Amino acid sequence: MKTRENILYILGAGFSAPLGIPVMRDFYQKSKDMYTDVFSGEYRYFNEVFKEVSRMSNVLNYMDANLFNIEEILSIIEMKSYVSKSKLTQEKFANYIKDVISFYTPEIKNIKYNSQNYWDGWDLNTIANDNLGLIGKFVANLIGLQINIRMKKATHKLVELEFNSEIYDRINIYSLISLNYDMVVENWLDHFYSRFNLKKKYPIKDQIKRGIRYYDDNSLCFAKIHGTLKPLNIVAPTWNKTQNEKLRKVWKMAFFSLREATQIRFIGYSLPESDNHIKYLLINGIMLSDNLKNIDVLCMDKDGSVEQRYRRLFKSRNLDFKNLSTEEYLSGLIFNAIKIDNYEGDNNAKLINGQFHNLEEIHRRTFERG
Repeated sequence: MKTRENILYILGAGFSAPLGIPVMRDFYQKSKDMYTDVFSGEYRYFNEVFKEVSRMSNVLNYMDANLFNIEEILSIIEMKSYVSKSKLTQEKFANYIKDVISFYTPEIKNIKYNSQNYWDGWDLNTIANDNLGLIGKFVANLIGLQINIRMKKATHKLVELEFNSEIYDRINIYSLISLNYDMVVENWLDHFYSRFNLKKKYPIKDQIKRGIRYYDDNSLCFAKIHGTLKPLNIVAPTWNKTQNEKLRKVWKMAFFSLREATQIRFIGYSLPESDNHIKYLLINGIMLSDNLKNIDVLCMDKDGSVEQRYRRLFKSRNLDFKNLSTEEYLSGLIFNAIKIDNYEGDNNAKLINGQFHNLEEIHRRTFERG
């Protein structure tokens, strides 16, 4: 008999980067490209950010600062507004972050399932073969999505579809801590609710608002500890996080998720030396854990430095590291479907019933476990 696991995924920038969403090192340059390419004037205020960065360049005569890294830029800007008056307010650079990320976030588009090809061999995997779709399958696995599709041939070319979906009973409980601002996970959840008429919604927004930790089968704990774009509440990535009262409960949720996890899995997080707040959160959560079995890390690592940082931090724990991309890890996720012909005695009707549930199989295969 399988035991129930509390599995915590921690998502870094490498989780969303395959979608083209800017990471810290190229955020500033991508915002300049966006400012140049969009002629509507909607992002004209970006020029205030660029002027502020230009003024900062004087410090390079005296100090070492990476002014092409948005983490460094935004921390300097926030410190300036914190200790003195500044034309570039925290609200304005928060909107700057929001607009850049939103601009580069790909849209989840509905597929029109009305061709003869889908009637002959309809498969939900056809909508999820790109990087955005892989993340969609990952989210579907976390919530335990089951989709039921009734297909009825209307003409020789068209197929009528009726969707309904539900949450199947999962063996494991999943939680998420995201270090990213983007809304990719939330966008997929919204898509599932609207496209497939999902009957039972997960109270994610209520959790973030009230800081409540759910452990029943009907919810997903999701803590975005650097803030979120909707509602707009973000902080610079390196300091002053604890001063943001709206995020304090979210950090507490993250702490409880760490403390009660039996497995922790990092995806696309390089554990940078400067991110001390995350290290302290990890230390406080994990040192109180009595049931933690594994810490698994999937992250691109060109020179071995990322793995070294993890092994220094978790040297007394059972840690496995894989130098893999998000796409490589998620590429094996599938929609497991069962097709029933002659549904309800109708020769022109079929029923497809399927679930997303092979995440654990993929994870065991990745880490070469039986």
